[in-house]
Amino acid sequence: MVDRAADRSHRLSDELVGQGDHRRPALPAMSRRVLAVARGLLPAVVLAACASSAPQLLRDEAGIFTPAARQAAEARLQALAAKYAVWPFVLTSVEADPPRMLDAPMMTADDQRAPAVAVLFGPDRIVGVGFSRAWTQSAFDRFLLDPPNRESFTAGDADAALELVLGYLEEWFADPTRHPRPPAGEPAAPSDGP
Repeated sequence: MVDRAADRSHRLSDELVGQGDHRRPALPAMSRRVLAVARGLLPAVVLAACASSAPQLLRDEAGIFTPAARQAAEARLQALAAKYAVWPFVLTSVEADPPRMLDAPMMTADDQRAPAVAVLFGPDRIVGVGFSRAWTQSAFDRFLLDPPNRESFTAGDADAALELVLGYLEEWFADPTRHPRPPAGEPAAPSDGP
């Protein structure tokens, strides 16, 4: 049965080529439907692969968060990555040097061509945000990401500041249109929370 079908396919191809027609033989209707479904699923598979391959998103080098807060935050950040196909990093550093803090995670994101954003914490305050190259080419880049800034927090308040930032990120990703960019030349209004 298989040999006859293969033989019929080769004969049809030979006939088309012999007639000067270099087109491939028409696909059966079932094959066309399978191909259409596969094409429709491809973007979803790519997005899922991007989200499922997200690295560790909470990197607490400064050790300012409690283990329970780190574990809960990592789960929430991974959920955001899976839902929106963006890697939302939260990074801490004793030196609080934003460019150096961004090196490793953004290099990883850029290598994977994954949109990524990072909220940066020093030992006692939020020091800024950073973005991957793919972020600047994403639809999210049209909106202002301005997490709540606690000018300073004591060691016991780091978990509360992390909770504020996580709440802000969840709310922001759910509806970034609530955060329009200011007109060119105008500074962004500081935010105090979600």
